[in-house]
Amino acid sequence: MMDIFEEAKHEALTYLMQKQWDLHLIKAWRERPFLLMAVCAGEFEQKHKDATTANMRRFPIYEKNHFTLTVSRFVAAFLPKTNNALWDGKTDEEVVSIMGKEHLLTQCADRRKVDAESYDRTKTRKSLAAADASRLAVEEHNGRCARRNWSSVK
Repeated sequence: MMDIFEEAKHEALTYLMQKQWDLHLIKAWRERPFLLMAVCAGEFEQKHKDATTANMRRFPIYEKNHFTLTVSRFVAAFLPKTNNALWDGKTDEEVVSIMGKEHLLTQCADRRKVDAESYDRTKTRKSLAAADASRLAVEEHNGRCARRNWSSVK
């Protein structure tokens, strides 16, 4: 009988910690959107030293690159419904209720767009480097072959 109460107590504490984390994430998104997730999660863990973040549903995963993202990028990439609700200007209670129905995605919601943009950046960088190399080669060739060049006059 005591195990049932302990289990219920554990579930209630997990629910409260999850709600506290959701509110902390919303507050960070609204006040400091360019804060790194590592700092945001660290602040939460400092504030709630007894929290076990392993069971939380929307907490960043240590094995992935979640901690290199900013708060706004993390919410946009891994919690798209919450991101839409935040941009729509809903209250904290409405956003928390939407977050309660949403799980952390395994991949970025906009992965295809990110890959396409990085491909375009790489392609542009390579073409600009090729154009610069071609321009420098032409300038060097013209400099060597010019009549005013002393080495060609000799």
